[in-house]
Amino acid sequence: MSSEVEARLKDLLRRNLGTKIDLTKIGEELENVAKKVKNEKQLKNRADDLVKQLYYFNHPLFRRVINWGNVGRGARKRLKRKIIEVLRKVRFREEAVSKDDIDEIRRLVREFHDEVIEDVMKEISDASKGLRRYHVLSSLALSETRNLYFGESFRKEQLLELTEKFLRSVGIGNRISVYFERGVLADVQENLRHLILERFPRGGGHILREDLRELRIHELESSKPYIVLTKFLLWLYDNYDMEKDPEKKRLLEQIIDDLKGSAGMLYFMPSSKSEWRIIAIPSLNIFTLLWLENPERRKVLEMFCEQTFIFFDKVLRRAGREEGKKAENELEILANALELFYKDLVEVGRVNFGALRTLIDQVIYLSQSFRVPLSLSFIKYLTM
Repeated sequence: MSSEVEARLKDLLRRNLGTKIDLTKIGEELENVAKKVKNEKQLKNRADDLVKQLYYFNHPLFRRVINWGNVGRGARKRLKRKIIEVLRKVRFREEAVSKDDIDEIRRLVREFHDEVIEDVMKEISDASKGLRRYHVLSSLALSETRNLYFGESFRKEQLLELTEKFLRSVGIGNRISVYFERGVLADVQENLRHLILERFPRGGGHILREDLRELRIHELESSKPYIVLTKFLLWLYDNYDMEKDPEKKRLLEQIIDDLKGSAGMLYFMPSSKSEWRIIAIPSLNIFTLLWLENPERRKVLEMFCEQTFIFFDKVLRRAGREEGKKAENELEILANALELFYKDLVEVGRVNFGALRTLIDQVIYLSQSFRVPLSLSFIKYLTM
């Protein structure tokens, strides 16, 4: 069984590992770099920069748990030596980059990627170290906190499966990814990945930070898991409503049906590592039934999301440079109230009136402080 999980995991790692520059143009890149260096020190520094361009991990969250300084070290050194050799040849002996040079660099890049994958697999598979951030974001190695798990141990297979779920999660921005499971492990996630790849092709199956506005997620909301999840689900339902192609509509219908009965997880990675964690998502049946499949309520929820999104933008524009930081701090209070509001809505389908009062008070305060009008009349429909 573990060999099957290992094979799937290696495939996922390989699918995610690529380069920042086009390898078909590596010869041109080397010649351009060589022309600009003036001495040996500059040449070695630029070789370092080039090596960094020759590996890139697509998953926006998983890439942050990899200790890049400790993986693929041997192959990285060989790759750097070859790049330095070619740069010297072009810069100081005025020779062209040969086909053999290009072929050798491509081979060394493949070797480097293979070694990175093997090193990451060793780290993931080492059951003696217990849970780590490859498996559960808030975890530390047992060598760091011997008593954290009270003697609990994990089999290699369990660790591999935890990592597989993380790698299959879909990134929504660079701080949050979502994973849903129902039946066969890959079903929901693979369908989601194909949909997002079609809608946001440059993200490689994830929604990039710069595309969050398409989901009406403001930058100041992008680190709030339940806000992000709610707006992502609304986006899915809106896509279903607007889709005209019968085949694509069936795929969206399948995704939505699967999500309703799924258990899920939100991988949350804000800037502070101490706050990294996994949030378990209960069944979405109640939320989807009460709020997303009820046309009137969904319209009100969409209006609420849209109006608050616009309000964030208007306040920041009004604040300008002079009061920008103050506005951000006050909007953070509003975002926290929105997060609590959406958390209860998603988990139990009910309106959190305490959070609603806080966010109304904060909207009124911001509206008066920064002279940004906002009608709150639609909020009454949230409680109907």
